[in-house]
Amino acid sequence: MPPSGGQPQQPSPQVQRALGLLAAQKFAEAEPLLRAAMTRDPRDGHAKHALAKLLLDTARPDQALYLLDQMQAQFPGAAPVLYERSRALAACNRKSEAIAQLQELVRREPVSVQPRLALAGMLLRASRCQEALATLDTAETYVRTPSERANVLGGRANCYAELGLFDQAIATQRQLLDLVQVDHRTLATLAFFLNFSDTVARSDILHVHARIGEMVLREQVATPALVNQRDPRKRLKIGFLGPDFREHSVSFFLEPLLRSLSREDFQVFGYGSLPKPDHVTKRLASLCDTYRDVYATNHADCAQRIRDDGIDILIEVAGISRGTRVWTLPMRAAPVQVTYCGYPNTTGLPGVDVRLVDAITDPADADQWHTEKLVRLPGCFLCYQSPADAPQPALPPVDAPFTFGSFNAVQKLSPLTIDVWSEVLRAVPHARLLLKGKPFAEPEIRNHHLKRFADLGIDASRIELLTRTGSVADHLKLYSRMHVALDTFPYNGTTTTCEALWMGVPVVTMQCEGEQDRHASRVSRSLLHAVGCSELATDSRQAFVKLCVELANNSTHIPIYRQTLRQRMQASPLCDQQGFANTFGNSLRQLWQQWCSSGK
Repeated sequence: MPPSGGQPQQPSPQVQRALGLLAAQKFAEAEPLLRAAMTRDPRDGHAKHALAKLLLDTARPDQALYLLDQMQAQFPGAAPVLYERSRALAACNRKSEAIAQLQELVRREPVSVQPRLALAGMLLRASRCQEALATLDTAETYVRTPSERANVLGGRANCYAELGLFDQAIATQRQLLDLVQVDHRTLATLAFFLNFSDTVARSDILHVHARIGEMVLREQVATPALVNQRDPRKRLKIGFLGPDFREHSVSFFLEPLLRSLSREDFQVFGYGSLPKPDHVTKRLASLCDTYRDVYATNHADCAQRIRDDGIDILIEVAGISRGTRVWTLPMRAAPVQVTYCGYPNTTGLPGVDVRLVDAITDPADADQWHTEKLVRLPGCFLCYQSPADAPQPALPPVDAPFTFGSFNAVQKLSPLTIDVWSEVLRAVPHARLLLKGKPFAEPEIRNHHLKRFADLGIDASRIELLTRTGSVADHLKLYSRMHVALDTFPYNGTTTTCEALWMGVPVVTMQCEGEQDRHASRVSRSLLHAVGCSELATDSRQAFVKLCVELANNSTHIPIYRQTLRQRMQASPLCDQQGFANTFGNSLRQLWQQWCSSGK
C-alpha cells in the first residue's frame, strides 16, 4: 500500500516480515503477523492491504472485501485498493461491479497501462473477449517498457485462447517469450496452448515441455532424503494430488479409484488444492483415508507435507493446467511419482517418473514424445463414474430435424474441427448442429463462432448455441435433443464422450493423422473400444463424414443406440470400478516393486 493519508513511507518491520512470507506463499505464518499489526494500529494501511491480498490468495474473498471496503473509505481513490477490491468482487461473483470499478480507474489514469491490463483481464474472465482485446489495443499505445508490452501480449494470447484461436494464441505467446526472460510458468502457458492446435508438430510440443523441465531442473534446490521402507509387499500409502477434488471432469474418473482401491493393499490420501470446495469435494474427501487441503500451501511446503505423511506413490492428476500442483513433483515428495488423467501430454518435468496411459491412446511409438516412462494399463486407462442424478436416455421428438451435437469445451473447436463438421452439414443438408458451452452466453463469442461456420457456407439458422445449465442433470437432459454427437480433434472429448454414451448418444470420433496423431486425438477411440463401439471410431475425415451421413440417413441405428448404450456401458470395462481399481492397483504395486529393486 503506498503512503497516503498520513501513512508511514515504509511498512513496519513486522509487516515487512509478513510481506516476505507472502512472497514465499507462507500464508499461515504471515497471517498472524498482519493481524497483530492491525491490532496495534487498526488504520495501518500497509498491514490491512497485505492481509486483504492474503485473504484473496487463500480463497476468502468475502473477508477480503470487508477489509477493502474499509480501506476504500480510508484511502479514497487509492489505485492498489481498487485493484484488489475488483479481484474480491470478481471472486464473489460480482464481475459487473469489478469491471465498473476498473473502468473508473482507467478514467482516472487514462495514460497508464496497468489499469487497462487489469480491466482487460476482468473482461476476459467475463468472456467479453472482443472488449478485452480492444482494451489491450488501447493499452499498447501507452506501453513504455518491455515488461508492459509483455503483459499486453500475455493478455492478448489468453483472449485468443478463450476464443479458440490457438494458432494466434501460440504466435502471441511466442512473441511474449521473445521479449522477456523466459520463466517456466510463462512457457507452461505456451505448452498448454499447444495441446489445442491442429497445426503444431509433435516434436515442437515435446521441445517446449522439455524446456520447461530443463528450467525447473536449473532452479531446483536440494530436498530431504526420503525414508520410505523398501518393502515390496507392504501396505502402500498412495497420494492423489490436484485441483480437481470438485465438480470437474477429472472427478468422474478420480472417484472410482478413491472408492474402490483395496484398503488392504493401499492407504489412500487426497491432497486437494482448490479455492472453492463444493459438494463433490466433501464426497471425494470422505472416500480418502486422509484428506488434506493444500490450497494455501506453497509447493515446497506441500512436498514436505507429503513426505511427512510417508507417501510411497504420488499420483498427480492435472498436469500443466490451471491451478496445477505438478510443480510439487520435481521437489521429490515421494519415491514414485506419477501423472495421470488430467493432462493429455507429457509434462516434461524432472521427478515425474511415469505417465499412466493405455495401448490405444499411446501405441508403442508414442514413447519418443514423452519425458516420462509410459506405463500402459490393460484396457482403457480410465474408469467412468456416472452422475447419480442422470435422467434416462430419450430420443428427440419424432418431428425434430436430425441434429448433430457437441458439448465439448468451446476451446476445442479447432479450425480442423469446424472444417470437418461443416463438411458433414453440407453432406446432410437437412441436419442441424447443437453446441453448448459457457462462453456462448456472450454475444461476441456466439457471433464469432457462427461466422466461422458461415465462412464455410453453413447458415447460422442451422446452428443452435446453448450456454451453461444450472445442474448436471439439466445438462445431461439436453442430450435428448441430439441424435449423434460429434467429437472434436485433435483434442477429443473425454468426460463429454462418456456422458454422451451414458445418455445413449453415439459419438463419432476421428483419430488424426501425422503430426496431429497424439494422445489427445485417441482418447475417444479408447473409450469407444472399451464400450464395444469401435465402429464409431474413424481414421480419416472422409470416413468421419461418410459415417455421419450413414447415421443420419438410416432411421434404425439411432433408436437402437439410445435403447442399448447405457446398458452396454454399465456392463463394459469403462464402468467396472472394482475391476479397474484392481488393475490400477496392480500397476501401482509393480511400480513400487521396481523402485524397491532399483536402489535409487
